[in-house]
Amino acid sequence: MSGPGGFLSNLSWFERLRSSFAGVLVGLLLMVIALPMLWFNEGRAVKRAKSLKEGSGAVVAVDHGQVDGANEGKLVHVSGPATTTVALVDEVFGVTQQGLRLVREVEMYQWRENSRAGSSSQEEGSDEKTKSGKRYGYEKVWSDSLIRSAEFDHVEGHENPTQMRYRAEKWLAGDAMLGAFRLPVGLVEKVPGMEKLWVTEGDVTWEGGDVKFADGMVYLGASVTEPKVGDLRVGWSVVRTGEVSVVAKQVGGSFSPYGTRSGSDVELVERGRLSAEAMFTRAEEQNKTLTWGMRFAGFLMMFGGVALVFRPLAVVGHLIPLVGRLMDAGLTLFAGVMAAVVSLLVMALAWIAYRPVLAVLLILCALGLLYGATKYFEKHGPPKLIG
Repeated sequence: MSGPGGFLSNLSWFERLRSSFAGVLVGLLLMVIALPMLWFNEGRAVKRAKSLKEGSGAVVAVDHGQVDGANEGKLVHVSGPATTTVALVDEVFGVTQQGLRLVREVEMYQWRENSRAGSSSQEEGSDEKTKSGKRYGYEKVWSDSLIRSAEFDHVEGHENPTQMRYRAEKWLAGDAMLGAFRLPVGLVEKVPGMEKLWVTEGDVTWEGGDVKFADGMVYLGASVTEPKVGDLRVGWSVVRTGEVSVVAKQVGGSFSPYGTRSGSDVELVERGRLSAEAMFTRAEEQNKTLTWGMRFAGFLMMFGGVALVFRPLAVVGHLIPLVGRLMDAGLTLFAGVMAAVVSLLVMALAWIAYRPVLAVLLILCALGLLYGATKYFEKHGPPKLIG
């Protein structure tokens, strides 16, 4: 039996075995999600690479000072000063700023639940509770999203407000110009260079009562240093006017996405005066970064899926502690190899038509990894036979 307010934390062998079989379903689900995720990521990467290559060969540099009708419908590169005449205003707080984009950020002080493995005993003076071998701790944090305390394991004494009085919001310059060209709001929203706007008492005209200021932000609460649950802090960021470079289709003195034969649009915007070549190079680097990030996420999901599917074997091995530890290590290696092989093969299939040499190299890497793992397990035994 567990102590007051707690549950057994050291699960029996049968409970862990039953839990591992339940994990098989989760593992299969992870694998089912990981496969299409890896495939679509590679397809997106291939399509983006093709569109950038096509765009870099079709782009035309034009003068920002005048709109030439001869370039209508062409992919153009324009660099120059981005300007506006109308200030952006957060009417709730009276914050006014000349710029391309103004963003209000709002955080609320709330309870947050954390869980970890632990004993079933409750520590003196701790808010932590236990359930199914876990300890639940509670701390107060600033969060820009609503934390639903109704879903906590122990709600009493950790209640959060059910809504935020104010939300994050943004304002875009509708009259932005890039020299003689009008900047559509879609491009204005993409201009990088967001910087914090430091506000003081003279910048804010909030009619909801007294406000306090610290670190360039507004605090709606009794104390800045000792906030209470439900207090808000509000800050602003701005993208200022200045030099901007755009690569997009010229349409009637403005811009729109340029469609390519690959089906992916080209519409690039950067801060400062950059050449078309530099902008395409940066876009290619961003594509690679996103692609590798998604690959890593897909690999982790596949790794977790394989490990969960074969986890019952390791639990069975824990009837003998030393064997169980060895099987845990073997299962980790096995799951890593299988996840890597599957990921490499999916990547290769996606690239085989566009970059066949790369595809062949990926296939060879997958086969080499599989061959090396096979030789290792022939020598040391597969995870289910370790020990």
